Amino acid sequence: MMEGVTAKLVEWLKEFFNEAWIIEIEDKYIEAKYEDAYDMESIWISIDVNEYGVESYNVVTECAKRDDEILICDSCHDAFCEECTIFERFGNSETGEVDSVKLDEYFKKEVEKHLNQPHYELHGFNGTIRVEPTIVERKCYLDIPHYHYYRGVKLIAELYNFDDLKALITLRDFFYSLIKTF
Repeated sequence: MMEGVTAKLVEWLKEFFNEAWIIEIEDKYIEAKYEDAYDMESIWISIDVNEYGVESYNVVTECAKRDDEILICDSCHDAFCEECTIFERFGNSETGEVDSVKLDEYFKKEVEKHLNQPHYELHGFNGTIRVEPTIVERKCYLDIPHYHYYRGVKLIAELYNFDDLKALITLRDFFYSLIKTF
């Protein structure tokens, strides 16, 4: 029974999303991923069918725009630090280095400011939907050994109906809009 539910969901996801999305089945969940030069989004869905045939879907999505990056020296990629906006704010022109303590304080402040925004929880849809700010971490797209950090939005849902799951995925941009990322 579980295989049929999973196959039905994968088929719908492939019809709903365009070919730029990667859809994979991993152990007990389905992952749909999209990344381009501007946006990144991941959706993880785990499915459970109990002994009475009742389906439940646990969904976690994460979305961010590359423009919403919290810039730090590792993510700058600028060969000339003196011309970098990070250096302008946190650099010491005498030593030619960035004050790492001030940069760390800035990073922590930006993360806290983003994560301290309101969280929203909605009951209905035969389940619960939670929308909250998150920090999306991605390995460098230039294959340089460091990470980039983006202000993003996370959506967590527990649903008990395939049509409600389809509605959630269809309306996810509305839920993402509840959290400011700038």
